[in-house]
Amino acid sequence: MDFGQSYLQSATNFIRIIKGRRREQSAAAFGALCFLAATFLKSNQWIPNWKGYAVAPIALTVIGVIAFAYAFRRLWRATHATDLPPVKDRPLVIKGPSAFTPGDGELFRRLGRESELQELMGYVLDNQTRLVVLMGESGAGKTSLLRAGLPHILQGKAKVHYWEAMPTDSAERLLRAIQEDWSANSDAKPASLDELINPAATLGAEQHVIVLDQFEQLRGRNAVLSFLRRVARESLPPHRITWIVAFRREYGPEWFEFMIAEHRRGFYPKEMSLRLFSAEAARDVISQLIQEAGLQVEQPVVNNLIEAAATADNQVSPVDIGIGLLVLAELHDRLGGRTLTVKDYQFAGGAEGLLTQYINRCLERFAETEREPLLKALLALRNSETNQRLAEGLPLAQLAAEAEADPRRLQSQLERLAQRDIRLLETVTHESVTHYRLPHERLIPALHRLTGKLLGEIEQARLRFENTFLA
Repeated sequence: MDFGQSYLQSATNFIRIIKGRRREQSAAAFGALCFLAATFLKSNQWIPNWKGYAVAPIALTVIGVIAFAYAFRRLWRATHATDLPPVKDRPLVIKGPSAFTPGDGELFRRLGRESELQELMGYVLDNQTRLVVLMGESGAGKTSLLRAGLPHILQGKAKVHYWEAMPTDSAERLLRAIQEDWSANSDAKPASLDELINPAATLGAEQHVIVLDQFEQLRGRNAVLSFLRRVARESLPPHRITWIVAFRREYGPEWFEFMIAEHRRGFYPKEMSLRLFSAEAARDVISQLIQEAGLQVEQPVVNNLIEAAATADNQVSPVDIGIGLLVLAELHDRLGGRTLTVKDYQFAGGAEGLLTQYINRCLERFAETEREPLLKALLALRNSETNQRLAEGLPLAQLAAEAEADPRRLQSQLERLAQRDIRLLETVTHESVTHYRLPHERLIPALHRLTGKLLGEIEQARLRFENTFLA
Protein backbone atom coordinates (compact mmCIF):
# COMPACT_ATOMS: atom_id res chain seq x y z
CA MET A 1 0.00 0.00 0.00
CA ASP A 2 2.80 2.38 0.91
CA PHE A 3 4.60 1.53 -2.33
CA GLY A 4 1.43 2.18 -4.32
CA GLN A 5 0.86 5.53 -2.65
CA SER A 6 4.49 6.48 -3.19
CA TYR A 7 4.28 5.50 -6.87
CA LEU A 8 1.05 7.45 -7.31
CA GLN A 9 2.56 10.51 -5.61
CA SER A 10 5.65 10.32 -7.83
CA ALA A 11 3.47 10.03 -10.93
CA THR A 12 1.35 12.98 -9.80
CA ASN A 13 4.45 15.09 -9.15
CA PHE A 14 5.85 14.12 -12.56
CA ILE A 15 2.66 15.19 -14.34
CA ARG A 16 2.59 18.46 -12.39
CA ILE A 17 6.21 19.18 -13.27
CA ILE A 18 5.94 18.40 -16.99
CA LYS A 19 2.78 20.48 -17.34
CA GLY A 20 3.69 23.77 -18.98
CA ARG A 21 7.36 22.84 -19.58
CA ARG A 22 7.44 23.42 -23.31
CA ARG A 23 11.17 22.93 -23.67
CA GLU A 24 10.99 19.36 -22.33
CA GLN A 25 7.80 18.65 -24.26
CA SER A 26 9.38 19.90 -27.49
CA ALA A 27 12.52 17.81 -26.95
CA ALA A 28 10.49 14.66 -26.28
CA ALA A 29 8.26 15.28 -29.31
CA PHE A 30 11.31 15.90 -31.50
CA GLY A 31 12.88 12.65 -30.26
CA ALA A 32 9.71 10.72 -31.04
CA LEU A 33 9.63 12.17 -34.57
CA CYS A 34 13.24 11.11 -35.07
CA PHE A 35 12.41 7.54 -34.04
CA LEU A 36 9.39 7.42 -36.34
CA ALA A 37 11.42 8.78 -39.23
CA ALA A 38 14.21 6.26 -38.59
CA THR A 39 11.71 3.40 -38.55
CA PHE A 40 10.16 4.59 -41.80
CA LEU A 41 13.51 4.92 -43.55
CA LYS A 42 14.65 1.46 -42.45
CA SER A 43 11.64 -0.07 -44.19
CA ASN A 44 12.59 1.50 -47.53
CA GLN A 45 15.24 -0.30 -49.57
CA TRP A 46 16.11 2.77 -51.67
CA ILE A 47 17.87 4.48 -48.76
CA PRO A 48 21.59 4.71 -49.67
CA ASN A 49 24.01 2.67 -47.56
CA TRP A 50 27.56 3.30 -46.53
CA LYS A 51 29.63 0.15 -46.05
CA GLY A 52 26.45 -1.81 -45.52
CA TYR A 53 24.92 0.61 -42.98
CA ALA A 54 21.82 2.77 -43.45
CA VAL A 55 23.31 6.10 -42.37
CA ALA A 56 20.13 8.20 -42.17
CA PRO A 57 18.15 5.89 -39.83
CA ILE A 58 21.14 5.51 -37.52
CA ALA A 59 21.70 9.27 -37.41
CA LEU A 60 18.03 9.93 -36.69
CA THR A 61 18.00 7.30 -33.95
CA VAL A 62 21.05 8.87 -32.27
CA ILE A 63 19.49 12.33 -32.46
CA GLY A 64 16.24 10.97 -31.01
CA VAL A 65 18.09 9.35 -28.11
CA ILE A 66 19.88 12.64 -27.40
CA ALA A 67 16.60 14.58 -27.44
CA PHE A 68 14.92 12.08 -25.10
CA ALA A 69 17.94 12.07 -22.79
CA TYR A 70 17.89 15.87 -22.67
CA ALA A 71 14.18 15.96 -21.76
CA PHE A 72 14.53 13.14 -19.24
CA ARG A 73 17.52 14.75 -17.52
CA ARG A 74 15.74 18.09 -17.08
CA LEU A 75 12.58 16.43 -15.76
CA TRP A 76 14.57 14.19 -13.41
CA ARG A 77 16.35 17.21 -11.91
CA ALA A 78 13.01 18.95 -11.47
CA THR A 79 11.29 16.01 -9.76
CA HIS A 80 14.12 14.72 -7.57
CA ALA A 81 15.61 16.84 -4.83
CA THR A 82 19.36 17.18 -4.85
CA ASP A 83 21.57 18.18 -1.99
CA LEU A 84 21.52 21.94 -1.64
CA PRO A 85 24.66 23.91 -0.82
CA PRO A 86 25.48 23.74 2.90
CA VAL A 87 24.51 26.56 5.21
CA LYS A 88 27.33 28.93 6.04
CA ASP A 89 27.33 30.18 9.59
CA ARG A 90 27.00 33.94 9.20
CA PRO A 91 27.74 36.20 12.16
CA LEU A 92 24.57 37.17 14.00
CA VAL A 93 25.04 40.82 13.05
CA ILE A 94 24.51 39.98 9.36
CA LYS A 95 20.72 40.19 9.18
CA GLY A 96 20.02 40.80 5.52
CA PRO A 97 16.45 42.10 5.17
CA SER A 98 15.45 40.67 8.56
CA ALA A 99 14.98 42.80 11.68
CA PHE A 100 17.10 42.74 14.81
CA THR A 101 15.64 40.69 17.65
CA PRO A 102 15.61 41.08 21.47
CA GLY A 103 18.89 39.20 21.72
CA ASP A 104 20.56 41.91 19.61
CA GLY A 105 19.62 44.73 21.97
CA GLU A 106 23.14 45.59 23.13
CA LEU A 107 24.44 45.76 19.56
CA PHE A 108 21.44 47.74 18.35
CA ARG A 109 22.11 50.43 20.95
CA ARG A 110 25.34 51.20 19.06
CA LEU A 111 23.67 51.62 15.68
CA GLY A 112 22.60 55.24 15.68
CA ARG A 113 19.09 55.08 17.16
CA GLU A 114 19.83 56.09 20.75
CA SER A 115 18.00 59.44 20.58
CA GLU A 116 14.83 57.75 19.29
CA LEU A 117 15.07 55.12 22.02
CA GLN A 118 15.47 57.77 24.71
CA GLU A 119 12.41 59.62 23.41
CA LEU A 120 10.40 56.41 23.31
CA MET A 121 11.48 55.48 26.83
CA GLY A 122 10.39 58.90 28.06
CA TYR A 123 6.88 58.33 26.76
CA VAL A 124 6.69 54.81 28.17
CA LEU A 125 7.76 55.82 31.68
CA ASP A 126 5.30 58.72 31.75
CA ASN A 127 2.21 57.28 33.44
CA GLN A 128 0.09 59.97 31.79
CA THR A 129 0.78 58.53 28.32
CA ARG A 130 -1.48 55.75 27.13
CA LEU A 131 -0.83 55.68 23.36
CA VAL A 132 2.25 56.35 21.22
CA VAL A 133 2.30 56.32 17.42
CA LEU A 134 5.52 55.49 15.55
CA MET A 135 5.58 56.24 11.82
CA GLY A 136 8.35 55.58 9.34
CA GLU A 137 9.07 54.70 5.74
CA SER A 138 9.28 51.10 4.68
CA GLY A 139 12.73 49.88 5.65
CA ALA A 140 13.37 52.62 8.23
CA GLY A 141 13.94 50.05 10.98
CA LYS A 142 10.74 50.36 13.03
CA THR A 143 10.63 46.66 13.87
CA SER A 144 14.28 46.56 14.95
CA LEU A 145 13.76 49.62 17.13
CA LEU A 146 10.77 48.05 18.86
CA ARG A 147 11.97 44.44 19.07
CA ALA A 148 15.65 44.94 19.87
CA GLY A 149 16.22 48.48 21.13
CA LEU A 150 13.13 49.12 23.27
CA PRO A 151 13.30 45.96 25.45
CA HIS A 152 17.01 46.57 26.08
CA ILE A 153 16.66 50.19 27.16
CA LEU A 154 13.65 49.34 29.36
CA GLN A 155 15.26 46.44 31.21
CA GLY A 156 13.89 46.39 34.75
CA LYS A 157 11.64 49.38 34.09
CA ALA A 158 8.79 47.91 32.02
CA LYS A 159 7.75 44.66 30.41
CA VAL A 160 7.58 44.80 26.60
CA HIS A 161 5.07 42.67 24.68
CA TYR A 162 5.61 42.65 20.92
CA TRP A 163 2.89 41.70 18.44
CA GLU A 164 3.06 41.86 14.67
CA ALA A 165 -0.38 42.75 13.37
CA MET A 166 -2.21 40.04 11.43
CA PRO A 167 -5.41 40.76 9.50
CA THR A 168 -7.27 37.59 10.54
CA ASP A 169 -8.27 36.70 14.12
CA SER A 170 -6.42 39.84 15.18
CA ALA A 171 -7.90 40.30 18.65
CA GLU A 172 -7.40 36.64 19.59
CA ARG A 173 -3.80 36.66 18.38
CA LEU A 174 -3.01 39.89 20.18
CA LEU A 175 -4.40 38.56 23.46
CA ARG A 176 -2.47 35.31 23.08
CA ALA A 177 0.79 37.18 22.48
CA ILE A 178 0.23 39.25 25.63
CA GLN A 179 -0.74 36.28 27.78
CA GLU A 180 2.32 34.23 26.82
CA ASP A 181 4.73 36.44 28.75
CA TRP A 182 2.54 38.68 30.87
CA SER A 183 4.47 38.62 34.13
CA ALA A 184 7.17 36.59 35.83
CA ASN A 185 6.02 37.80 39.26
CA SER A 186 2.39 36.74 39.05
CA ASP A 187 0.37 33.79 37.80
CA ALA A 188 -2.53 36.06 36.92
CA LYS A 189 -3.01 36.83 33.25
CA PRO A 190 -5.57 38.99 31.44
CA ALA A 191 -8.47 36.84 30.30
CA SER A 192 -9.56 39.36 27.67
CA LEU A 193 -8.38 42.55 26.03
CA ASP A 194 -11.06 44.45 27.95
CA GLU A 195 -9.16 43.79 31.19
CA LEU A 196 -6.21 45.76 29.78
CA ILE A 197 -8.07 49.05 29.39
CA ASN A 198 -7.84 49.71 33.12
CA PRO A 199 -5.99 46.66 34.52
CA ALA A 200 -6.96 45.49 38.00
CA ALA A 201 -4.45 45.18 40.83
CA THR A 202 -4.69 41.40 40.56
CA LEU A 203 -2.75 41.59 37.30
CA GLY A 204 0.26 42.95 39.17
CA ALA A 205 1.81 46.37 39.59
CA GLU A 206 4.40 45.97 36.83
CA GLN A 207 4.56 48.56 34.04
CA HIS A 208 3.79 47.12 30.59
CA VAL A 209 4.40 48.22 27.02
CA ILE A 210 2.34 46.58 24.28
CA VAL A 211 3.68 47.06 20.76
CA LEU A 212 1.36 46.70 17.77
CA ASP A 213 3.78 46.60 14.86
CA GLN A 214 2.99 46.75 11.12
CA PHE A 215 -0.41 48.15 11.95
CA GLU A 216 -1.09 48.89 8.28
CA GLN A 217 -2.08 45.22 7.98
CA LEU A 218 -5.31 46.02 9.86
CA ARG A 219 -7.91 47.68 7.69
CA GLY A 220 -11.66 48.10 7.73
CA ARG A 221 -13.72 47.01 10.71
CA ASN A 222 -11.05 45.21 12.65
CA ALA A 223 -11.61 44.24 16.28
CA VAL A 224 -8.22 45.62 17.34
CA LEU A 225 -9.09 49.04 15.89
CA SER A 226 -12.33 49.04 17.86
CA PHE A 227 -10.43 48.05 20.98
CA LEU A 228 -7.89 50.87 20.54
CA ARG A 229 -10.73 53.34 20.32
CA ARG A 230 -11.91 52.12 23.71
CA VAL A 231 -8.37 52.51 25.08
CA ALA A 232 -8.30 56.10 23.84
CA ARG A 233 -11.66 56.89 25.45
CA GLU A 234 -11.83 54.78 28.59
CA SER A 235 -8.28 54.26 29.88
CA LEU A 236 -7.68 56.36 33.01
CA PRO A 237 -4.39 57.69 34.40
CA PRO A 238 -2.06 56.78 35.95
CA HIS A 239 -1.54 54.33 33.09
CA ARG A 240 0.22 51.05 33.80
CA ILE A 241 0.09 50.07 30.14
CA THR A 242 1.49 52.08 27.25
CA TRP A 243 0.30 51.07 23.79
CA ILE A 244 2.67 51.68 20.87
CA VAL A 245 1.22 51.56 17.35
CA ALA A 246 3.77 51.40 14.51
CA PHE A 247 3.04 51.64 10.81
CA ARG A 248 4.44 52.72 7.46
CA ARG A 249 4.14 56.39 6.63
CA GLU A 250 1.76 55.67 3.74
CA TYR A 251 -0.80 54.42 6.26
CA GLY A 252 -0.82 57.85 7.94
CA PRO A 253 -3.96 59.22 6.23
CA GLU A 254 -5.99 56.16 7.25
CA TRP A 255 -4.77 56.44 10.83
CA PHE A 256 -5.57 60.15 10.89
CA GLU A 257 -9.09 59.44 9.66
CA PHE A 258 -9.46 56.81 12.38
CA MET A 259 -8.35 59.34 15.02
CA ILE A 260 -10.53 62.27 13.90
CA ALA A 261 -13.27 61.37 16.35
CA GLU A 262 -10.73 61.20 19.21
CA HIS A 263 -9.20 64.53 18.24
CA ARG A 264 -12.64 66.09 18.55
CA ARG A 265 -12.80 64.70 22.06
CA GLY A 266 -9.46 66.32 22.86
CA PHE A 267 -7.27 63.20 22.77
CA TYR A 268 -4.01 63.33 20.83
CA PRO A 269 -1.56 60.41 21.11
CA LYS A 270 2.17 61.05 21.25
CA GLU A 271 3.72 60.80 17.81
CA MET A 272 7.21 59.87 16.65
CA SER A 273 8.70 59.80 13.17
CA LEU A 274 11.53 57.40 12.36
CA ARG A 275 13.69 58.67 9.52
CA LEU A 276 16.13 56.86 7.29
CA PHE A 277 19.82 57.22 8.09
CA SER A 278 21.79 60.08 6.64
CA ALA A 279 24.70 58.98 4.46
CA GLU A 280 27.15 59.83 7.23
CA ALA A 281 25.16 57.93 9.86
CA ALA A 282 24.84 54.96 7.48
CA ARG A 283 28.62 54.94 7.04
CA ASP A 284 29.10 54.73 10.80
CA VAL A 285 26.51 51.96 11.12
CA ILE A 286 28.05 49.89 8.33
CA SER A 287 31.53 50.31 9.79
CA GLN A 288 30.27 49.19 13.20
CA LEU A 289 28.56 46.11 11.76
CA ILE A 290 31.57 45.19 9.61
CA GLN A 291 33.75 45.33 12.70
CA GLU A 292 31.30 43.24 14.72
CA ALA A 293 31.06 40.65 11.93
CA GLY A 294 34.83 40.36 11.61
CA LEU A 295 34.82 41.28 7.91
CA GLN A 296 37.76 42.98 6.22
CA VAL A 297 36.48 45.57 3.77
CA GLU A 298 38.18 48.61 2.27
CA GLN A 299 36.48 51.93 3.02
CA PRO A 300 35.89 52.78 -0.68
CA VAL A 301 33.71 49.67 -0.91
CA VAL A 302 31.56 51.00 1.94
CA ASN A 303 31.36 54.40 0.26
CA ASN A 304 30.25 52.81 -3.01
CA LEU A 305 27.63 50.76 -1.19
CA ILE A 306 26.19 53.87 0.46
CA GLU A 307 26.12 55.83 -2.79
CA ALA A 308 24.22 53.04 -4.52
CA ALA A 309 21.68 52.63 -1.71
CA ALA A 310 21.10 56.34 -1.02
CA THR A 311 17.84 58.00 -2.03
CA ALA A 312 17.56 61.30 -3.88
CA ASP A 313 17.64 62.99 -0.45
CA ASN A 314 20.91 61.20 0.35
CA GLN A 315 19.27 58.93 2.92
CA VAL A 316 19.88 55.22 3.39
CA SER A 317 17.46 52.52 4.54
CA PRO A 318 18.61 50.20 7.35
CA VAL A 319 17.13 47.30 5.38
CA ASP A 320 19.33 48.17 2.40
CA ILE A 321 22.30 48.26 4.76
CA GLY A 322 21.45 44.78 6.01
CA ILE A 323 21.14 43.37 2.51
CA GLY A 324 24.31 45.12 1.36
CA LEU A 325 26.25 43.60 4.25
CA LEU A 326 24.88 40.16 3.43
CA VAL A 327 26.15 40.54 -0.14
CA LEU A 328 29.53 41.76 1.13
CA ALA A 329 29.77 38.84 3.56
CA GLU A 330 29.05 36.38 0.75
CA LEU A 331 31.71 37.97 -1.46
CA HIS A 332 34.13 38.02 1.48
CA ASP A 333 33.61 34.27 1.91
CA ARG A 334 34.20 33.62 -1.79
CA LEU A 335 37.52 35.44 -1.51
CA GLY A 336 38.63 33.16 1.29
CA GLY A 337 38.29 35.78 4.01
CA ARG A 338 40.92 38.17 2.68
CA THR A 339 40.38 41.93 2.56
CA LEU A 340 37.64 42.90 0.13
CA THR A 341 38.99 45.56 -2.23
CA VAL A 342 37.25 47.91 -4.64
CA LYS A 343 38.54 45.85 -7.58
CA ASP A 344 37.02 42.69 -6.10
CA TYR A 345 33.76 44.51 -5.50
CA GLN A 346 33.57 46.00 -8.99
CA PHE A 347 34.54 42.70 -10.61
CA ALA A 348 31.63 41.05 -8.77
CA GLY A 349 29.21 43.61 -10.21
CA GLY A 350 29.30 46.41 -7.66
CA ALA A 351 26.16 47.69 -5.97
CA GLU A 352 24.05 48.31 -9.06
CA GLY A 353 20.66 46.72 -8.55
CA LEU A 354 21.77 45.47 -5.13
CA LEU A 355 18.46 43.89 -4.17
CA THR A 356 18.06 42.25 -7.56
CA GLN A 357 21.62 40.92 -7.47
CA TYR A 358 21.06 39.61 -3.97
CA ILE A 359 17.95 37.64 -4.96
CA ASN A 360 19.56 36.44 -8.17
CA ARG A 361 22.57 35.09 -6.28
CA CYS A 362 20.24 33.29 -3.90
CA LEU A 363 18.45 31.66 -6.82
CA GLU A 364 21.70 30.68 -8.53
CA ARG A 365 22.04 28.02 -5.84
CA PHE A 366 19.31 26.08 -7.62
CA ALA A 367 19.10 24.44 -11.02
CA GLU A 368 18.04 26.69 -13.88
CA THR A 369 14.80 24.75 -14.39
CA GLU A 370 13.82 25.36 -10.76
CA ARG A 371 14.14 29.15 -10.72
CA GLU A 372 10.95 29.98 -12.62
CA PRO A 373 8.58 28.09 -10.26
CA LEU A 374 10.54 29.35 -7.26
CA LEU A 375 10.13 32.96 -8.38
CA LYS A 376 6.42 32.35 -8.89
CA ALA A 377 6.21 31.07 -5.32
CA LEU A 378 8.03 34.14 -4.00
CA LEU A 379 5.75 36.51 -5.89
CA ALA A 380 2.72 34.67 -4.53
CA LEU A 381 3.77 35.94 -1.08
CA ARG A 382 2.65 39.47 -1.88
CA ASN A 383 -0.78 41.03 -2.20
CA SER A 384 -1.15 41.82 -5.90
CA GLU A 385 -3.57 44.69 -5.21
CA THR A 386 -1.60 46.56 -2.53
CA ASN A 387 1.85 45.23 -3.53
CA GLN A 388 2.52 44.54 0.15
CA ARG A 389 3.79 41.27 1.52
CA LEU A 390 1.28 38.85 3.00
CA ALA A 391 1.89 39.18 6.72
CA GLU A 392 0.54 35.70 7.41
CA GLY A 393 2.45 34.16 4.53
CA LEU A 394 1.23 31.06 2.70
CA PRO A 395 1.50 27.34 3.46
CA LEU A 396 3.56 24.98 1.34
CA ALA A 397 0.57 23.38 -0.39
CA GLN A 398 -0.75 26.72 -1.63
CA LEU A 399 2.68 27.88 -2.80
CA ALA A 400 3.22 24.61 -4.67
CA ALA A 401 -0.12 25.06 -6.41
CA GLU A 402 0.70 28.67 -7.34
CA ALA A 403 4.10 27.69 -8.72
CA GLU A 404 2.96 24.38 -10.25
CA ALA A 405 5.89 22.76 -8.47
CA ASP A 406 6.60 19.50 -6.70
CA PRO A 407 5.77 20.19 -3.00
CA ARG A 408 8.63 18.04 -1.71
CA ARG A 409 11.23 19.79 -3.81
CA LEU A 410 9.73 23.23 -3.24
CA GLN A 411 9.78 22.71 0.52
CA SER A 412 13.53 22.04 0.52
CA GLN A 413 14.07 25.17 -1.58
CA LEU A 414 11.93 27.39 0.65
CA GLU A 415 13.60 26.11 3.80
CA ARG A 416 16.98 26.84 2.24
CA LEU A 417 15.94 30.42 1.44
CA ALA A 418 14.78 30.86 5.05
CA GLN A 419 18.11 29.82 6.57
CA ARG A 420 20.24 32.41 8.27
CA ASP A 421 22.90 32.79 5.58
CA ILE A 422 20.25 33.85 3.02
CA ARG A 423 17.22 35.20 4.93
CA LEU A 424 15.15 35.67 1.79
CA LEU A 425 12.18 34.10 3.58
CA GLU A 426 10.78 33.82 7.08
CA THR A 427 8.68 31.06 8.58
CA VAL A 428 5.69 31.68 10.83
CA THR A 429 3.24 29.22 12.35
CA HIS A 430 -0.48 29.64 11.85
CA GLU A 431 -2.83 27.06 13.37
CA SER A 432 0.07 24.60 13.72
CA VAL A 433 0.91 24.91 10.01
CA THR A 434 4.18 26.42 8.80
CA HIS A 435 3.73 29.43 6.54
CA TYR A 436 6.42 31.12 4.46
CA ARG A 437 6.58 34.88 3.97
CA LEU A 438 8.89 37.61 2.70
CA PRO A 439 10.90 39.30 5.48
CA HIS A 440 10.36 42.76 4.02
CA GLU A 441 8.37 44.52 1.33
CA ARG A 442 11.44 46.17 -0.17
CA LEU A 443 12.18 42.83 -1.83
CA ILE A 444 9.00 42.95 -3.92
CA PRO A 445 10.12 45.44 -6.64
CA ALA A 446 13.34 43.48 -7.10
CA LEU A 447 11.36 40.25 -7.42
CA HIS A 448 9.24 41.86 -10.14
CA ARG A 449 12.32 42.96 -12.08
CA LEU A 450 14.01 39.60 -11.75
CA THR A 451 10.86 37.68 -12.68
CA GLY A 452 10.43 39.70 -15.86
CA LYS A 453 14.06 39.17 -16.80
CA LEU A 454 14.04 35.42 -16.11
CA LEU A 455 10.74 34.75 -17.83
CA GLY A 456 11.96 36.76 -20.81
CA GLU A 457 15.12 34.65 -21.04
CA ILE A 458 13.10 31.43 -20.77
CA GLU A 459 10.74 32.54 -23.53
CA GLN A 460 13.66 33.49 -25.77
CA ALA A 461 15.30 30.10 -25.17
CA ARG A 462 12.04 28.34 -26.00
CA LEU A 463 11.67 30.28 -29.24
CA ARG A 464 15.27 29.53 -30.25
CA PHE A 465 14.72 25.84 -29.58
CA GLU A 466 11.48 25.70 -31.56
CA ASN A 467 12.97 27.68 -34.45
CA THR A 468 15.92 25.30 -34.57
CA PHE A 469 14.16 21.95 -34.29
CA LEU A 470 10.54 22.53 -35.24
CA ALA A 471 10.89 24.89 -38.21
